[in-house]
Order: sequence, then C-alpha cells, then structure tokens
Amino acid sequence: MGMRVSKKLEGAPIRPKAYHSTSADNCRWMSHRPEICITTVESLTHASNFEEACIMWQPTFCMIAVAALLACAMPGLCQDKPLLVKTHPRLFFTGDDLDRIKAAEYANDGLLSLEEFTLTYFGGKQVTFAFPPTMPGKIEEPPGFDSKSYGHYPYWTSLSGSIQSHLEALALSYAATGREEFAGKAAEYCLTLVGWEVWTDPDYHPHLRPCLDTGHITLGVAVAYDVCYDAWTEEAREKVREGLLRLGLRSLYQETIIPANQSSDANWDILYNAAAGIGALAIVGDEKDSEEEAWAAIEQANTYFLRLLEAKMTSPNTEGLAYSSSLDHGVRFADVLKRVTGDESFFEHPYVRDYIPRWTAYFMSPDGRGCVNFCDAGSDTSYPKPFATLLKVVNNVYEDGLSGWLLHKMSIGDGQHFTDIMYGNPSRAVSPPPEDWPKSVLMENIGWAALRSGWEADDALLGFKCSSSKHGHDHLDAGNFIINHAGTWLATDLGYGSFRSRVEGIYSRGTAGHNCILVDGGVQKTKDGAIERFYTSEALDYVLGDATACYDKGLVEKVKRHIIYVKPDYYLIYDELASAEPRQFQWLLHADKNARWQWDGEEPQQGQERDIQRLTILKPKAELHVHFLTPENLNATYDCWPGTAANYQPYMTVTTPDKVARASYVVALAPRRIAGGELTNPDFAWGLHGWTKGAVDESQVKVSFDTEVKHSGEQSVKMVGEVAERDRTLLGQWYLPATEGALYRASIWTRTQDLTGNPPMIDLTFYDNDRKHTPPVSVASGQLGTNDWQQLVIEAKAPEGAALMTLRAAYNHCAGTMWFDRAQLVQVEPPQLTEEPLQWSFTLEGDALGGAFAVRATAEGREDLIVCNFTGQTVEIGGIEATAPIALRRSKDGQQIVDVTME
Repeated sequence: MGMRVSKKLEGAPIRPKAYHSTSADNCRWMSHRPEICITTVESLTHASNFEEACIMWQPTFCMIAVAALLACAMPGLCQDKPLLVKTHPRLFFTGDDLDRIKAAEYANDGLLSLEEFTLTYFGGKQVTFAFPPTMPGKIEEPPGFDSKSYGHYPYWTSLSGSIQSHLEALALSYAATGREEFAGKAAEYCLTLVGWEVWTDPDYHPHLRPCLDTGHITLGVAVAYDVCYDAWTEEAREKVREGLLRLGLRSLYQETIIPANQSSDANWDILYNAAAGIGALAIVGDEKDSEEEAWAAIEQANTYFLRLLEAKMTSPNTEGLAYSSSLDHGVRFADVLKRVTGDESFFEHPYVRDYIPRWTAYFMSPDGRGCVNFCDAGSDTSYPKPFATLLKVVNNVYEDGLSGWLLHKMSIGDGQHFTDIMYGNPSRAVSPPPEDWPKSVLMENIGWAALRSGWEADDALLGFKCSSSKHGHDHLDAGNFIINHAGTWLATDLGYGSFRSRVEGIYSRGTAGHNCILVDGGVQKTKDGAIERFYTSEALDYVLGDATACYDKGLVEKVKRHIIYVKPDYYLIYDELASAEPRQFQWLLHADKNARWQWDGEEPQQGQERDIQRLTILKPKAELHVHFLTPENLNATYDCWPGTAANYQPYMTVTTPDKVARASYVVALAPRRIAGGELTNPDFAWGLHGWTKGAVDESQVKVSFDTEVKHSGEQSVKMVGEVAERDRTLLGQWYLPATEGALYRASIWTRTQDLTGNPPMIDLTFYDNDRKHTPPVSVASGQLGTNDWQQLVIEAKAPEGAALMTLRAAYNHCAGTMWFDRAQLVQVEPPQLTEEPLQWSFTLEGDALGGAFAVRATAEGREDLIVCNFTGQTVEIGGIEATAPIALRRSKDGQQIVDVTME
C-alpha cells in the first residue's frame, strides 16, 4: 500500500507523532550533533509546512528551531568534506568492482524491446503503462477499495517501484556487459521521466508534496545516472541532473527539513532522506551550480539517520517488523556514504549492530520462515523476513556472523536483482546467537516480549505485545499474543489491516481482531499499553502487561495480563479484570484460515455457541490445547466479527457467564507437535495445505479429492488429464530444511487407471541456502495403464552444500487418472529422534480472583506445581508457604528435579 493511506485511519495523526521529551532529553539522544537540538511538541505532528510549525511554537522555541535547521541544512556547510570517489560509478560500486559485477553475467535483454508493462493492483485491477512510462492521468479506484474511508488509491507507489527496478536493471545490465544499448535505453527512460511535471501522483496528494513515488523514481534515476555516466552525452547528463534536482532532490529536501519530520521514524520519511541523500551523492562534484544543494541534502540525510538510530534505542514507537524494514533504504544511503566519503558512523551505531539483530532473532519463528506479524505486517498466513539489506551489508563489511546466521535461518539468499548482486556473498560468515544470550527477551522501549525455548526448528515462541507505540501502522492490541510451536503458527495475528471497508479496517487493526480482552464488547481506544515486569530463567519466563489505560475511562479499572512460560512445555495466562460496575468480559482467541477448531472434542460450526472448558486449534504439524481453569461456566462463541465474514474466518470469544465487577481468567495453553517426518499434511487430510500446485500454462489437469479411492486416512488426491502432450501438474513441498550428508527416504503411494504418456513419478531435489540446485536430482517412477496402489520410493544423501530440499509428485504429461496418497519424507541416517509429545492435564487450587492460586500440571510421570501469589503478602497454597509472585516445583517419578522462585 502507499504510505499515506495509513494516515487516514481513524485515530492516526496526519503526521507521525514526534518523540515527546524535554529539550535536555533531546540533547541526550542527539549528543553527536548538539547544535541541532530541537524541542518537539505534539502540535508539530500536524504542521503541514515549516511556517505553520513555527506559528505553533512559542516564539523562543521557534528561533531555536530556525537556528537548528540552518545549522544542519544551510547549503555549503559540508563542501570541505572530501570525496573518496569523484568518478562514476561510485554509488553502489566503483570501477574497481566491475570484475565482480561482470561475473554476475546479468543482462535483462527483455527491457530493450519492452513497449509496455502491466501492474496488478488491489482487487485484481490491472493497469498498463508505456515503457518508458509517460506521466499517467487519473486512474479510477480499484474494485472493492474503500476510497471514502481511505482516500484515492496510491497507484503510483507500485508504478514508481517498477520504474526504479527497470532503471536499476538497465544500469546493471550495462555495467555487467558493457553493451551501450542498455545505457541508451536508460538514457531514454530518464529523459522521459525528467519531462514529467511532478514525480508524485497529483490525484493522491493534490498539494504535490513528495510521496513514496518521489523517493523511488529519484533512486532509479540516480542509479542510472551514476552507472551509465560515461556512456551518456554531456547534454543528456545535464538534462538528467537538472531533472533529478528539480523533481526529486528539492522536493524531498524541503519535506525532510520540516521540524516534525526531523524526528519522525515513519517509513516514508526514511525513504525521503535516503533517496535525497543517494541522489545528491550521485551528482555532487559534477556541477558547481548544484554543489551547495547536493551537500545540504547529504548532510540532512546523514544527520537524520544518526539522530533516528539514537532515538530508536529508547523510543516507544514502532511500525513492526515489516515497515521498520524500510530502514533498509537508510542502509543503502549509509553504504553509499561510506563508499563515497568514508563516513561509516551509521554502521557503528548499536541500533544497527546490536538492537536490530536481537529484535529479529528473538521474534523469528523457530524454523526461520518468518517473524511475528504484529502491526501492519504480512497476514495471518505470511510472516515478514525483515532487514535483509541491513543484515547483508553488516555481514559483508564487518563479517558479522549473527547477521549471516539470520540470513541463513530465514533462507534469504542472493538472487539476480540489483540489490542481490550488489550485496551478494557466496561465503558469508555464519554464527548462531551467543551462548550467553538468554532464550527470552523484553524489548522494553517498544513493549514487546519474546518467550522462547530456543532457536532450533522444533522450539517454541510466544510473542507478547503491550505497547504504547502511537504509529498509524501499529494496532489497538495491548495484551495480544501469538504462539509458534515447532514452526507452526497456532494462536495468530491477522497481520496487515484491511482497506476493503471501514468495518474490516476497524476489526483488523483493532482489539477484536487480536488475542485480547473485550469489555461488554468494548474495544481499546488508545495505544497506552505498558509492560510492567519481565523475568526469564532456564525453566521459567514471566511477563506482565497492563492494558487498563487503553480502554475508555469508566469502562474498566483494571485489565492486566500475566503470562507464565513453563519451559519448554506450556503457558499459563492469568488475566486480572475489574470495573466500577458489573460487566461481561470476553477472552478472544484467533487462528488462521488453515486451522481447524474443536471445543471439548467436537468441531464447531460458524455462529454456534456453547459452554466450554477446553478449546483445541489443530494444524497439520501441531496443535494447541487451551484449558480454561477459571472462571466456571464459560460460554464460547465461534463466529466472525459483524461485517467481515466475506474475508475473515471465525474466531473464538469466551465470555464470563454473568456480568461481574471483577473477573479472573486462568488459562493453560499447551502446544503439541504432531510426531512424524519432514512433510506437512502428508496424507492430504487437509487438502493441499502445505503443498504447492504447479502446472504449465496450457495444462488442463483436473485436481480433486477422493474419499472413496484412498490408500489410507480420509482422502487421496485425484488428478485427471486428457491430452498427454498438454497436461502436466506437479504437487510439491518446497525448500524444506535439509542437513548436508544426511540420508533421506522419500515415498508416496500412487494408483492409476487407463494412464498413458508418462508414468507417475516423484523427485527429491536439494538446494543450497540461496536456493541454487545442488545436483543430482533423485527420481522414482511408477507404471502406466491400470494399477492398484504402488509405492514410489527414493533414498538420497544430501550433497555437499545442501541446506534445503524439495519433494514433488508429478502428473507429468499424462492422460488418464492418477491418485496420490500418504507421502513421506524422513531422515534415515543419522536417525532423527521423534519423541512423542507430552499430553498435559491441569487443575487449579486456591483463589485466582484474590490473586493467590496454584496450577498443578501432570503428564506421564511428571508433575509441576506453579504457585502464583500476586497479593504482596505471605500465603499458603498447595501446601507451600509463598511470598514470591511465582514459584515452580517440578518432580518426575516422585523426585524433585526443578525448584525455581521468581522474586
């Protein structure tokens, strides 16, 4: 989505709120630039320009602001800085790097003959643009987009991103091949762009202030100018320089020096500064008339990013692990600045070298397939892989093994795009998190906690959020939690909020769309959550979040959520709820569209309600068993939020039976891995969940599920084709983790009827961490004709360099009917231990409403006693005299093996 859409969300400020602090505080976090200390006030967040901002300020502070801006933005202040590289190219590589660039053998010949390109937007709407694109006119709203609530759809965001990609591809093709036709096409493209009236959509922002589109076009033109400089005529260079300055740098610079934006960490301000800085570094030293403006933009960008990094160490504001990755734009600027001027202060900052790697590592799923999707990030089935560029640069330049490990763990490889080739590295330093790191962490400033058992694929993660972040891309979800167990997301977040309607937007960004508490159906109205306490040890983690201030005054007196993680097996959630008058409290739990639900062992239907004691979320590789220990007689409803059923799945609302002034939920959540091999949904009981279906364009294979013809289980996959030369469809599970040197056995059962063409087959393929094939490919084939069930089996050893593997079952240019069922992929040698997970039962003792209780958990010879005392007094519970808030006593076969007390 375009970045300004989020500003029109209900409750979101026109401008992101500045950091509220005293002048002394600001001087502290701007200590590296004391001359630009500026006091920020909330009213500045709504200032549309510099003059309006000054009117809002008291006169004394206005003079300080003017002096500060002059100090950091006055043209000419930095002209004495030396340029280490005065020739071109110099932004992302220099002439000394051309051998490495040429080794990539990159050449996008398709762009030389391209006359138009089509982009797909919201609701599937397609818009075709000329190549090179002329300035578009107004484009009508896409189907299903709620423009009344969110304004004009930002078509130019995707368009400008494509323009940047095209120009980078043309420039890279020229650098890698030396063919001047690529440079000529880039010149044609840039000369067309500098003929536009503006580099921002006038229908999206009629005041013509810059937007994401301005930043992306500026970056694309700057790269093309820098890389193709020697191949262009001076006339072309001059025209592009002038256009880059007029349409890009000046517009961006004027926006970046607005006082409120000086301390903004919004993704758009990050892009503006990065684009202005990179654009200025492309032209600085090339023309005397633009020197002062270029240096002013460079200095502004550098000062902005250093101030931003310092502020982010303590600021409560965050846009989550998707939008925060816009800092990768800043990384590109800092990389260019280091190359051109030698200034590497950005990369020396602890926010870059310590905070971001920790944030990413702690909130990454155990299998590395994505990080938590709090705020506007991903969806309920997709999860962000953040800071890819930052991690690559830090790994390359400083041989930082943790950054390399994160890239490896998240399977972020090096492809064939501009950024991939700029920062590619086939021999990265890789080292896991240091042994002295605790397994769990509190990111105190942003109000996020990660309770985890470790970083192996079968470990567990509970992400908890009780934040005071005021950003528009953040959500009203204080007290929200999500759970991943052995790579499976069980309790989930909806992710990125909807723009289809106001109702969907309020739901998806609001309290009801998260695992939070409602009060008489009432939702949170402000973002004022706080984490009050955090504790971690090898056996026990604890976090306490207070969401009371987030609800309307008078609605509640207390909404506090305690989460206790008894490692590595289960979680206890204790909610303290109080109001001045009797109310009903609702406890919410969400799972994604791939999950199935049970309540007390039965499957609910949408719209149903019943009294319950236990809920279960079922996924193909794991389950979450949810035990409600108190209060009694809880009622659960399985339904959608009103007005959202077309696009969102039902969720569980667990309600107190009567209106009460005080209530306490004690809930035990026990995730349980499904023992088995490497595959998800191997017997197709969940349809094609976990499998990817691929086919050639002309293929007309009909794929269905057969509950009558099956090898075992509930159903098989049935595939029918008619023309062998045409019909080809593959089912695959891609890029599963593999261990170099391990022996794997892959198999699947297949049955055929009147099959001609090619026989049924499976193949097992290995890849390195960059998803490059590591030969050989192992194949097994069945028989043509009509045959009863037959098993296709492969045994293959993962070759040197293998890190990933893919299993495919193929209807490979056939005619007739084929069934597939009961696939398997297991590591044979060395054998993997597949321990059956424990099945826990829970009982409650004591008075949860009074704050003193114990939970007794038992499973197969083990017994845990978790004593909770939040009264502040000495009490006796479960035969134990308790003074501390939490104590854990664990025994096995009658012998005590764990004794932990949290003081």
